[in-house]
Amino acid sequence: MSEPGTETRESLFLPIVLPIGLLAIIAVVLFGFSRILLHVTKHAATAVALATAVTIFGVASFVATRKRLSGSALLPMVGTIAGIVLFLGGGALLAAQKQAEHPGLAALAVSLVAPQGASANGFATKTLAFQAERPTNLLFQNQETGVQHNVVIYKGSSATGSPVFTGDLVTGPGQALYKVPPLPAGNYYFHCEVHPTTMFGTINVAAGAPGTLSITAANVAFNTDKLSVTTPNVALKLLFQNKDAGIPHDFALYKDKGYTQALFTGDQITGPATTTYSLPALAPGTYYFHCTVHPTTMTGTLVVSGGSSPPTSGSASPSG
Repeated sequence: MSEPGTETRESLFLPIVLPIGLLAIIAVVLFGFSRILLHVTKHAATAVALATAVTIFGVASFVATRKRLSGSALLPMVGTIAGIVLFLGGGALLAAQKQAEHPGLAALAVSLVAPQGASANGFATKTLAFQAERPTNLLFQNQETGVQHNVVIYKGSSATGSPVFTGDLVTGPGQALYKVPPLPAGNYYFHCEVHPTTMFGTINVAAGAPGTLSITAANVAFNTDKLSVTTPNVALKLLFQNKDAGIPHDFALYKDKGYTQALFTGDQITGPATTTYSLPALAPGTYYFHCTVHPTTMTGTLVVSGGSSPPTSGSASPSG
């Protein structure tokens, strides 16, 4: 026979003491977890926090269904919650430490344009270069008004098998930043799924794939007069943006300051538009660039370091 007042105390336990106890446990867990979640990614932190909340709710609900609940019944509940929380938090922290030991490479920037008439004539370029095992931010611009295009990538030399990446359809004029996951070295094929027979190209994915420089033309001026490369003798990609509406610009690279020994001359594009130029591999040294449409006002230097510089014609001082 129970002592007087025991049933009254137990009848008050569930609606009063249990919620307070749960709140206390949650507060302790959240404080402890804040130390862990600050060291993991946003998505991992969200997943661990939700899993912890579900665990607490599930264990508490199970205990609450018992007809009689004594103070000693809280011990298994607290132990179960603590064990699961420690397991989840420890796993997340271990994963974060492992990722810190092997950080991923920053995404490579690549541009692809579907110009007016792309449905019949194809993409502005039919060859792209990615770096193996490195994510790629593919800026896709659809300039064909009222027409949908996208980019689908396949392993191999044709559109066979399952694609390794499928970009969302973009109605022109419009653009999308496709986040292509890291790809193993090899040859790849891409096309527009809406116009696969006319809009296609190839991607070379290699460990020594070109890096990407960028430069912007705005208000009849480049946004910088100095470009630099730290890896010599490697082909480069130049992401060129022309923001001047109705005005043509280009990018031309020379060996000498007098602009007589041309190494590369890109096609003129009328703004607003974006294109990607494929620059040749350059030995260490100082090179000079300008816009051939505005050669006296849009100028600059490109310095390639990482080895012994060969003799160059003209002064090595920055132009412009």
